[in-house]
Amino acid sequence: MKIRILKDIGRCNRVFKTASEWEKALQSIFNLTEVRQRSSLATFNDVISACAKSRQWQAAVYIFAKLEKVRVQPKLVTHNVLISALAKAHHWQKAISILNVILGHSLRPNVASYSATLSAYEKNNHWPRMLQCFEEMQCYRVVPNTIAYNSMISALEKGHQWQRSVHVFDTMLQKRLPVDVISSNSTISAYQRGRRWDKSVELLRSMPKMELQPDIVSLNATMSACETAHQWQHSVILMEGMQTHSQCSDVITHNTLLSALEKGQKWAGAVWHLHSMFRASIRPDTISCNATLSACEKAHKWQQAIYLLGNIQESRVSADTISYNATMSAAEKGQRWEQAVGLLDSMCRQELQPDTITFNVMIRAMEKGSQWHKAFGILQNMQKRDLQPSPITFNSLMIMCEREHRWQTAFDLHSQMRRALLQPSIATYNTLLSSCERRHRWPVALGLVAEMRRRRMQADAITFNTLISLCVKRKRWEMALNLFADMSAQALNADLITRNAVLSAFEKGHEWEKAINLFSHVQHSERSVDQISCNATISSCEKGRQWETAICYFQRMPWKGLWPNAVSHFAAITACERSMRWADALRLLYACGHDYGHSSGLAYNSAILSCEESLHYREALSLSLEIAHKGLWVNDVQSALAAGCGNTVEAVELRAGQLSRQTEHIVWSG
Repeated sequence: MKIRILKDIGRCNRVFKTASEWEKALQSIFNLTEVRQRSSLATFNDVISACAKSRQWQAAVYIFAKLEKVRVQPKLVTHNVLISALAKAHHWQKAISILNVILGHSLRPNVASYSATLSAYEKNNHWPRMLQCFEEMQCYRVVPNTIAYNSMISALEKGHQWQRSVHVFDTMLQKRLPVDVISSNSTISAYQRGRRWDKSVELLRSMPKMELQPDIVSLNATMSACETAHQWQHSVILMEGMQTHSQCSDVITHNTLLSALEKGQKWAGAVWHLHSMFRASIRPDTISCNATLSACEKAHKWQQAIYLLGNIQESRVSADTISYNATMSAAEKGQRWEQAVGLLDSMCRQELQPDTITFNVMIRAMEKGSQWHKAFGILQNMQKRDLQPSPITFNSLMIMCEREHRWQTAFDLHSQMRRALLQPSIATYNTLLSSCERRHRWPVALGLVAEMRRRRMQADAITFNTLISLCVKRKRWEMALNLFADMSAQALNADLITRNAVLSAFEKGHEWEKAINLFSHVQHSERSVDQISCNATISSCEKGRQWETAICYFQRMPWKGLWPNAVSHFAAITACERSMRWADALRLLYACGHDYGHSSGLAYNSAILSCEESLHYREALSLSLEIAHKGLWVNDVQSALAAGCGNTVEAVELRAGQLSRQTEHIVWSG
C-alpha cells in the first residue's frame, strides 16, 4: 500500500505540470488526503500553480486553506503563486489579504510577491494603491524588477496619469533596468492619452536601438496616437513603413488608419484604403466600413456614401445602425431628403432598429428640405417606438419653425422639452431668441434671458448677436451697448450685423470715440466691414464734431473695396459744411449726383450752408436754383439765403420758385 501511494504522489507531481489537468491534480490531492498521506509542500505548490494557470482561483484558494489541515506550513513561494492566481482573476482585494498574511507570518516579501500584487492592482485600475504598494516595496528594500515597473506604467496609463507613467519609464532607463516591449507599448499608449503623438513616434523608432522588435501592439498604439492627434499623414507613413519591412498588420491597424483619414477629412484616401483591404485579403469589419462612411459624410459626399454602402452589403460585411446613420447624414448634408427617406426604408427592411440619432438625422434632412410636416411626422414615429427625443431633436424642429415663421410652434416645442425633463441647450435659447427678434417680441425675449440666468447658462456669441439686434430694433441703444460690453468682456466675437448695430448705437448715443475704437479694432483684426459699418462711423464722427476724421474715413472707403452711397455722401457733405470746406462739399455733392442719378435734398442743403458760411453766395444761389429745377422741396435755409441776397437776378428767380412751390403745395393740400 505504501509503495502504491508513493507511486501516486510521483504521478500526481507529473500531472501538476500541465495546467489543463488541474482537475485531475486536485482529485489526486483529495485521494492523498483520504489515505492520510502527508503530501509535500512542492506538491501543493504545483497544484496551486496548475489552478492559477487555468484561472481556477477558487480551487487555488481552497487548496491553500487545506494546507493547515494536512499540517503543511506554506512558504513564501506558495503565497506568491496564490497572489498571482488572484491577480489574474482580477481579485485584487483577496491578493492584498494574502500579502498581509505574508507580513503577519513574519515572512519577508520578495520582488515576486510585490510584482504579483502590483499586477493585481493594475488589472483593476487602482493606481493610487499601486503607488502606496510601490513605496512600501522600497521600505522593505525590495528592488523592483521589470514586471513591477511594467505594472506601474500600465496602471498609470489606464488611470489617465500619462505624465507619471512616462516618468516611471524614464526611471527604468535611468536605472538601466531591462526595458521590454511591454514597457514600451504601455508608454506609447501613455503618450497617446497625453496627445503627444510625436513622442509616441519617437519611442517607436528608438525601440530597435534598445534591441527591441516592435510588435503589432506597438504599431497600433503609435498609429492610434497619431489618429487621436489628427496626424493622418504620420499614420499613412507608419502604414507604408510596415508594408516596406513586411511587418504584419491586422484589422485594428487598418481601422486606425481609416479613422485617421476620416478625422483628417480625406474621404478619397479612406475609400481607396478600404478597397485595398479587400485586395490584400484583409477582411474589413463593420468598424472599417463605418469609418469610411463617416469620412464621406463629413465631406458631404452623399453619392459616394450611398454607393459604398451598397458595396459593403454585397461583400457580406454586415452594416449596422451606425452605417446607415452615417450614410443618411451624408444625404442630409447634401440636402437630399428623398434619399434619406429611402435609406431609412432600406434600414427597416434589413431589420435594423433605428435609434435617436437616426431620427435626428431625418429631422435635419426634412428641415433642409423645408418638409416641416414630415419632420413632425418623424417625431410622432419616434414616440410610437418609445424612443426618447433628445435636445437635438427639439432644437432641429425649433430651427425649422423659426425659418418657417412658426414662432408659436417653436415655443410649444420648448414646453414639451420641459415636460420631458430635458435640459435646453444654448442652441435652444438662441433659436427662440431669433424668433423673438424677427417678431419683435421684446417681453418674451426678456423672459427667455431671465430663464437662462436661472439655469446659469452661459450665453454665446449668437445669443449676444441676437439680443443686440433686437435692442437696436427697439431703439434700446444703451442696453445694446451694455450687451456689447459684456460680449467683449467674455472675449466673444460679434458678427458683421452685430458690429453694425453697435456702431449705429454709438452714433445715436453720440459716442464717436467708441465708434472709432471699434471700427479700428475690426480693421486691425482683419474682420469684414461694409458700407453700413463705414456710414455709421462717418456719421458718428460728424455728430461728434470730428469733421476731419469723418472726411478721412469717407476718403478711405475705396481702399477697402467699398464705394460710398448716398448716405455716405450726405454724412461727408455735412462734415464738410461744419468744417467750412465748401469746395469739398460741392465736389462730393456732384459726385453723389453723378453716381446715383439723384441727389438728396438734405445733401444740397448742407452744401448750400457750407457755401453760405464761407461767404460764397454765388455758389450757394446756384445750388438753390439747381435744387429748385430738380423739383426738390425748398426749406428754410434756402428762404433765408434768398432773403439775404438782395435783389439780384438769382435771388429774384429763387423767390419766384419758392412762391410757385408754396402755392402748389397749398393747392394739393387743399
